[in-house]
Parts: sequence; C-alpha cells; structure tokens
Amino acid sequence: MASDVSHKVTPTTTTFSQVTWANNTAVLWVITIVTLCLFILIYALRTILFPRHVAKQLSSNIMETACLASISIAFTTIIQMIAVNLVADWNPGWGMVCFVLWWINAAMAAACCIGIPYVFTKFEGPGTDAVPPGTLLPLIAALTVAAGGGVICRYGELGADLQVPVIIVSYLFIGLGLPLSVVVDAVFLTRLFDNQFPMKQKVYQLMILCGPLGQGSFALQILGQVVQRGAFASYNNSSFVGPSGASTIATCSELMGLITWG
Repeated sequence: MASDVSHKVTPTTTTFSQVTWANNTAVLWVITIVTLCLFILIYALRTILFPRHVAKQLSSNIMETACLASISIAFTTIIQMIAVNLVADWNPGWGMVCFVLWWINAAMAAACCIGIPYVFTKFEGPGTDAVPPGTLLPLIAALTVAAGGGVICRYGELGADLQVPVIIVSYLFIGLGLPLSVVVDAVFLTRLFDNQFPMKQKVYQLMILCGPLGQGSFALQILGQVVQRGAFASYNNSSFVGPSGASTIATCSELMGLITWG
C-alpha cells in the first residue's frame, strides 16, 4: 500500500517542481524585458537631455562605450526565453518570431563587435596598462548571439532551410569573438603581472572575464547538438553542409566546446 501511495505522490511532486521552475523562469524573463526597456529609455532620455556629455563620454570613457553591447546581450537572453518557453507552450509560430528577432540582434551584435573596438583604438586608446575587463563586452555580445542561434535552432521548431544559415552565421560569430577575447585576456593578464590590479571599486569587473569562454563554450556545444540532430543532413547542400560533414562538425564542435569550457 505504501508503495502505491509513493507511486502516486511522486509524479505530482515532480510536476509541481516543473511548474514552479517554469513560473520562476517566466518571472525572470519578464523582469529582463522590463529592465532592458527601462534602461534603454533612461539612456535615450540622457542622450536627448545631455547630448554633448554623452558624446564626450562615448569618445573618452572606455566602459561607457563597452556597455552599449549589453543591449544586445540582454536582447539575446529574451529571444532565447521566447524559444524555450513560448514555442512549446503557446504556438510553434513563435519560432519564426525568434528567427526574425535573432537576425535583427545579429546585426546589432556585429556592429558592436566591430564598431566598439574600433572606437577603443581610434578615439579612446587607453593604453595596455589601462585595459579593463569591460572591453570584452562587445565580444561577449557576438558569442552570446552565437549561443542564441543554437538555442532557437534547438527549440524553435524551425525547418532545416532556416536553421542552416543561422548555424553557419553563429559559427562565424564565434570566430569573430572568441580569438580576440583570448587576446584581450592576455593583455589583462599582462596588467596583473605588472601589479596593475584593478582598484577595489572595480574588482567586480573581473567576473566579465568568465563571459567569452563561457558563452563560447555553450555556443559550440549547442550548435554541435543542432548539427547532430540532423539540420545539416536534412539541408544536404554540399559535402560540408550534408550528411557526410554533419557528424564531423558536430563532434568537433562539442569537443571544442568542452575544451573552451575547461
């Protein structure tokens, strides 16, 4: 009798836990949307009211410029949650919404990853001994978009004809952001070797160093899973994007993801 009762209670408990988790993630998702919209509005008002001050900061303050990439990073998180939550729970049509939003965000991330470092070197040029971890934010934006591309392909219920361009561009974003982030890490490590440790009020920025390799690792692994699930095999456009290349690409991608995580 006891075993019968436990058999009946356990599924209920599991279901309750799943519902609680879903509710919590939904709440955090809504908070992310509200927070992003609020801070964009505040920054827009600041730009309108004090245009000269904002322009001066963007041309002289490296952290002010770098943090513009946070818009793309937060937007990617919102798109990922749409793919994970709404596609399965509401309607598969939300997958197409994710697809469109991802391409918009991809353009934004590309502009951040290419344009912001150009501003660093052309206008601000703080010198090697003053490079903060925050300079990684534009690169994190590119790697986060790559990870988001894998998520919408995995959970967005998109056809292979839509998945393959996203996967290929996501790999390009990894190539755009990951090698340069390793270089920036080396520059910052040089600062530490020269006893240029950040001031106490800026130590929190050290956590940013986890971003590129963490997001890059997740992107490589999730993209490898998507390729393994048959996106390339279904598309079958060439020896690279086809059944013969899919297994090799998927295995290499997941292996590099684990190495990057380490």
